[in-house]
Amino acid sequence: GNVLLMPDGRLGLIDYGCSVRMQTEERCKLAHLLLAIADDDAPRVAAVYSRLLGVRTRYMKEDILYKSAAFWYDRDTKDVTGGMNVHHFTEWLHAQDPVEYLPDEYVMAG
Repeated sequence: GNVLLMPDGRLGLIDYGCSVRMQTEERCKLAHLLLAIADDDAPRVAAVYSRLLGVRTRYMKEDILYKSAAFWYDRDTKDVTGGMNVHHFTEWLHAQDPVEYLPDEYVMAG
């Protein structure tokens, strides 16, 4: 709702509450994650999300790390959510492998 795709391809932000200022190192780490997601490389996504970005879950399940990263940083399609709505999917993620640590700098970036 607060992000628009402009006719020339730029993004238009209506509400800066949905933005975050990141240092170059943080942006590079996030770029590695986005590239892994774009390549649909689940093991790489899980590794980058946990080792590079520092996300920790209780059980560190690779498939759940992948689905979580893909959901928060890319898409809410059926291949990720299993067809669940956002509420049910986020509850399911938590039941499968609850997040124990998510660095603050990546909260609003997703």
